[in-house]
Amino acid sequence: MTPIRMLCTLPFVLLAASLPAQAQSGQQLYNTYCAGCHGPAGNNKNGVLGGKDWAIIYQAMNVKPDMTAELRPLYDAQIITDATFMSIAGYLATFSGGATSQLSMPSAFAFGTQTVGVGSSVQAKNVSSIGNAAVQISSVSNSNPAEFSIVSSTCTAGAFVNPLSSCSISVQFTPLVAGARSGTITIASNGLGSPQTIAMSGTGQTGGPPPSPGSLSMAGSLAFGSSAVGVQSSGSVLTVTNNGGGAVTVNGIATNPAAEFPITGLTCASVAPGASCTITVAFRPQAAGARSGTLTITDTGTGSPHTVSLSGTGIGGGGPPANKVLAIEYFHEGIGHYFLTAQADEQNGLDSGVFAGWARTGNSFYVYDAPGGSAQTIYRLYTVKFASKAAHFYTGNVVERDGIRTENGGDWTYEKIAYYIPAAIGGTCPAGAVSVYRMFNNGQTGAPNHRFTTSYATYLDFTTNRNWSGEGVVFCAPQ
Repeated sequence: MTPIRMLCTLPFVLLAASLPAQAQSGQQLYNTYCAGCHGPAGNNKNGVLGGKDWAIIYQAMNVKPDMTAELRPLYDAQIITDATFMSIAGYLATFSGGATSQLSMPSAFAFGTQTVGVGSSVQAKNVSSIGNAAVQISSVSNSNPAEFSIVSSTCTAGAFVNPLSSCSISVQFTPLVAGARSGTITIASNGLGSPQTIAMSGTGQTGGPPPSPGSLSMAGSLAFGSSAVGVQSSGSVLTVTNNGGGAVTVNGIATNPAAEFPITGLTCASVAPGASCTITVAFRPQAAGARSGTLTITDTGTGSPHTVSLSGTGIGGGGPPANKVLAIEYFHEGIGHYFLTAQADEQNGLDSGVFAGWARTGNSFYVYDAPGGSAQTIYRLYTVKFASKAAHFYTGNVVERDGIRTENGGDWTYEKIAYYIPAAIGGTCPAGAVSVYRMFNNGQTGAPNHRFTTSYATYLDFTTNRNWSGEGVVFCAPQ
């Protein structure tokens, strides 16, 4: 096979690799690292479809001088890995004769004899792949979940199974009646031979007195102490234990009010006799003073529903600041980049031509220009790596902000606080706020650029028709 040339010099890959919302699937990785040279994969420019075998991509990195110069440093720094090549190969395989890999199913789950109504010990099995490309799982189904419950699994819809790794499924058997019992786990994927199955079997046995029903127990209250209004505390862990003789299935867990006591962690599903699980709750006071709420757990055990009292104290008060200002978007035709600012001095400079080449797009949304209440801080970073191509990045996530600075060799600098916005509650914009969507240009201009908009139609147009990657809702804007 003629060696293929997979990538051009794309300086934006360092940024793209550092952002968790980008380039996860094989198609997204191809768009990030390959499309700049090869265009759409289906065109097979420069024989790119030969990369359906990931080893060819790896070999090209080592023997093609331009690819070696570009990729080796990234590979040695583990910014790209074999898994990157495998996922790209899995995507390319869909254009060239279909998938070249398949999942390798484990042996059957055989539980032997188990007392009716009593959960067995948990068995874990690994699902691996055979071939030279990653296999993507599309769905996992269970024909008898009541008796053969999947208690944990990394083999989930959308997951990739690389040739050098595997995913796992853990199953517990709880027979409902006596006699031979069976079930089947079916996994569908883009691999050869899909769908594939794993058999499950066991025998229910009666004998002696019936087991006592399961019963969950937990502390009657959680106290969170004091927290500033609008600031979420670290989570407090509630341990839930099954003290009965039968397994208990947790049907529902909810807090009230959910905005002040959000659930941030959960391991409770099916709780075997003598086993425990955890529920993590945080405290985010919406007003000053004593605050209270409840956590309610419904399940199949005795004593359901269970109620846990929640309490804490809000410090400070007041809502978000009243000084609402417009964040205005500009576009530079020469470099093809968008820029967003809520600062009057920057807007004046852009409008008057002090910063030449920029023009308003008509896109804008409100933000706050000072902190207060539950407002979230939005940070702005800047890089001079791309010379005349302005490259800014906005984030309200401190981990993402610091990660971009440390993972890209110091190329990115923290510039300033850009503005403040209403903080999302439980992943949802609060009342009186609208969603702000973020999209990424995949480095099409030779440098990274993000655009922000409250218009879903604009977001859909760019991510569907203009080869931008959609990153979903990242901010909230006051109306």
